[in-house]
Amino acid sequence: MTHPLQFDRLLCLRTDYAYHECNACETICPEGAFKVVRNRIELSKDACISCGGCVGGCPTQALGLMGIEPESIILRKVAAQSSRLSCREEGWCLALLSVEHWIALGLKVSAPISCDLSECHGCELDKAGHLQTAIISRLGEAEEFVTKAGLTWPITITRHQAEPSRRTLFRRLKEEAKELATTLPTLSPEHAKGQTLPLSRTLLKKSLQERAEEINETIAMRTSFIAAKLIDPARCTNCRDCVNFCPAGALFYDGTGTQIHFQIGKCIHCAICNAVCKEHAISEEDEIDLVALAFDRAKMLVAHRLETCSVCRTPFSQRGEETICPRCVSFHTEFPDMFKTAEELGL
Repeated sequence: MTHPLQFDRLLCLRTDYAYHECNACETICPEGAFKVVRNRIELSKDACISCGGCVGGCPTQALGLMGIEPESIILRKVAAQSSRLSCREEGWCLALLSVEHWIALGLKVSAPISCDLSECHGCELDKAGHLQTAIISRLGEAEEFVTKAGLTWPITITRHQAEPSRRTLFRRLKEEAKELATTLPTLSPEHAKGQTLPLSRTLLKKSLQERAEEINETIAMRTSFIAAKLIDPARCTNCRDCVNFCPAGALFYDGTGTQIHFQIGKCIHCAICNAVCKEHAISEEDEIDLVALAFDRAKMLVAHRLETCSVCRTPFSQRGEETICPRCVSFHTEFPDMFKTAEELGL
């Protein structure tokens, strides 16, 4: 293979959280190269044809084609003022691009650009049409994002009569693609909690920053790649699970350990925080703060007041005027003598 698929298991969401059900790669793969085995993603390299469709759907960029960096190619297309994007010209399937890639491209181009899907009909790499469906869906979400931000969407889908000899075409494309990885602009990855955030997020934020004076401050929208988190203070017990399990570091404590903050620019919409919260205190709002997203601003979601439990003497988050922590309440009620000393029991 000219550009073999690379799979970094450590970046996979199923590695971060054993009960995560993400199977975007398995769903889109036209060859069934991905399988879920013991709740882990397994890749059959023999079945993989390196179409790249799974790359654009992976929320953590755990998947990638060796030698092809979508972010750098987008920067190259913008710099060259290209007016057309197609698999025939690029040498790779457009399903390689995620929603964030399309948004960034839509924000950066200064003139209309066409996304040519002529090759999708009858494509030997996509007999079931999964890749074409993903491209159209991602373009639609990206268009909604940009238009709600108050800007004109510059990308249109076009289809022309495809030329014959498709098998020969893709063989030639794979050969020509060897040159794509050379002398391209690069982006510096962002790091959080020892992990690298997707480069697509860095590209998206830089693109928003460039159009900051033109875009709306907020948009009313829920997306597939980011979520505006909320925490119900009446339910949150300050157990720390959401912060400890967040793979991107989007949730974090202040220096005192009493306030949980949220940085939307790092959220990858994995929903692990929702899953691990035993009190169901975490939800999402329908509005996305574009300024906070672009400039990595954080906001406080909940603040706790610590009190020392009168029974076990351990600090806990006090919700009202209670003096006993939630862990001790049932024991204190059902077994009131458990924490008393022999002297207190009169022994």
